[in-house]
Amino acid sequence: MTTDHHYTGINRKSKPWYLGPESYLLCRLHLQKLSMILKLIFLCFTQYSIGSIHQNLRYFETLHADDLTHKIVKRGLKESSHPYNHIKEVQLRTHGRDFRLILSPKTDILHSNFKAYTVDGEGKETTVHVERDSFLHGRVFGEVDSHVSVHMDDGVMTGSIHLPEDVYHIEPSWRHLPDLDNKTMITYKQSDVKFSWERPSEDHDAPRPKICGYVKEGAELEIDDDDDEDYEKDKWTADQHHRAKRQIDQYEYTPTRTRCPLLLVADYRFFQEMGASNTKTTINYLISLIDRVHKIYNDTSWQDRQEVDGFKGMGFVIKKIVVHSDPTRIKSGEAHYNMIRDKWDVRNLLEVFSRDPQHRNFCLAHLFTHQTFTASNYLVLGLAYIAAARRNTQGGVKRMINYCGPQLYLFVFSREYTHKDFCLAHLFTDLKFEGGILGLAYVGSPRRNSVGGICTPVFQKWLHTLLELRTEF
Repeated sequence: MTTDHHYTGINRKSKPWYLGPESYLLCRLHLQKLSMILKLIFLCFTQYSIGSIHQNLRYFETLHADDLTHKIVKRGLKESSHPYNHIKEVQLRTHGRDFRLILSPKTDILHSNFKAYTVDGEGKETTVHVERDSFLHGRVFGEVDSHVSVHMDDGVMTGSIHLPEDVYHIEPSWRHLPDLDNKTMITYKQSDVKFSWERPSEDHDAPRPKICGYVKEGAELEIDDDDDEDYEKDKWTADQHHRAKRQIDQYEYTPTRTRCPLLLVADYRFFQEMGASNTKTTINYLISLIDRVHKIYNDTSWQDRQEVDGFKGMGFVIKKIVVHSDPTRIKSGEAHYNMIRDKWDVRNLLEVFSRDPQHRNFCLAHLFTHQTFTASNYLVLGLAYIAAARRNTQGGVKRMINYCGPQLYLFVFSREYTHKDFCLAHLFTDLKFEGGILGLAYVGSPRRNSVGGICTPVFQKWLHTLLELRTEF
C-alpha cells in the first residue's frame, strides 16, 4: 500500500536541501610533477534538515518493501560477466501507475580493481566487501524509451526511473521521515521538486540566491597566449573567423580515455549523518550518487557549436572508497580533514585534504562531509581550486618537470541538488562566462533536453581543450 502526501503553499526559511543524494560537489584540479595527469579534488558538502521534504516537494508517496514483488527471470548456469546472465523483474505501484522493472547487474560503475575500506580513529584500514550484484540497471517493461538505475538493500530500493515525460525517484524514507520504519521508501517525480530560488522569500528585501560566485587569484602571474587574446576580440572580426575554423577542426578529435577513476572519501560526519553510522549504507550511498553523475556525463554530447557533432561517452568509474568511522586522532600542531573541529574554514579544509599523497593515483578525489560553511552573508557550499586549460600559465597545464599551483579560487553559493539537477558547475575554467554562471550547471528543467541539463559553452570549450592537450584521465 502506498501513502499519499500533498503539500502546497509552505513558505519557510530553511537550509539548502537535497532530495536524493544531498551532496554538493566541489573540486580542486592541479597537475603532478613529471606527468600530464589531470587531477580534480572534489569536496562534497551536504546540508540536511529533517522535515525539509514537506516544503521542497509538491507531492510524494511512501512505499514499503513489502509492496515490491521480486521475480528471477533468468539465472545463468555459470558465473558470467555478461550483462544478461542474470535478469530479475521488480514490480511496484506508485503515483497511480504500475511499473515492471526488468533489471540486470550493473558492472561498469566499479573499477576492475575496486576496493572499499573503513578507517578508524588510529588510521587503521579494514577491507569492506561490496555486493556488486545489488547495483542494477535496466528498463521499464512496455516503454520504448526508458532507463532504470537502482540499488537493492534488504528489499529497500534506492534509484531512479527515467521515462520520456518525467523521472521517478525512489529512496529510503529515514533521511526525511524518521518516524517511519527502515523498510519504508519515498517516491516522487522530478517535476514535483520545488527549488528555493523558485519559492518566494519571507524577507522580500533579501537578494536572490547566487548560483556561483568566484574570486580569481594570481591574475598578475598569468601568461597570456594567442588563444586568450583571440577570445577577447569581437567574434565578427576576421581573426575570430580563422580561430573559429581552427576550433571546428580541433573538434574532430575523439578521446580514447573515457573513464576517470575516482577516490571517494567520507569523513566521520558524513558517515554519521548521511550513512546512519553504517559503513555499508555509506558506501552504497556514494556508489549510487556517482552512478547518477556518471549517467549525466556519459549521456552528454560535448560540443561548443552546432556545426560539429562533438563527442559522447565521457564518464567515471569508482576505484576506491574510504569511510572514516571515527574522527582521526592527531598530534598537537597537526591537521587532518577528518579531525574533530568545531568549525572549518572551507579553504583550509580543501587545502588539508589535498595533502594526501594517495590522490596522485586517481583522476579525481572526492571528500564528502556534512557541515556548514558561511562567508559574506551567503551559505558557502564549498571551495574549488581549478587549473587553467592551457600550457605555461599559473595553474595551467604545464610542460614536464614544471609544477603548477592553483589559479582559481571559487566559492559556490546556494546551489541545490537533486538527482537530475546536479551542480556539475564544480568544473570551472577561467574563460569568459555570461549570466554569472560559471562552468557546467544542470538546471533541472526536463524541458531543456533529454539529459535534463544545460552544458554551458565555456565548460565544453574547457573540457575539449584539455582533451586536445592529451591530458590523461
